[in-house]
Amino acid sequence: MENESAKTTKKKSGLKEFILKYGYYMAIATLIAILEIGIVFSSVGASRDNESTAPTSVDVISFAMPVANGTIAKGYSDTELQFNST
Repeated sequence: MENESAKTTKKKSGLKEFILKYGYYMAIATLIAILEIGIVFSSVGASRDNESTAPTSVDVISFAMPVANGTIAKGYSDTELQFNST
């Protein structure tokens, strides 16, 4: 009978040691799993919302010069470098 009680206390201390040793990892894994589940459910809900929306009307967009009667000092080029004296 003493051997059985010694085994149960050994098992309890083994579980306690395991939780103390790997408790942080288990907590982090649980948090990551909860976050992943939340992301999946929120993306599923967002895709359902996008399917049910009606198309919007497109208005004509007009652009204006930011400065009236301004002069352009340097041109723009996306193929060659521009020199700046500063």
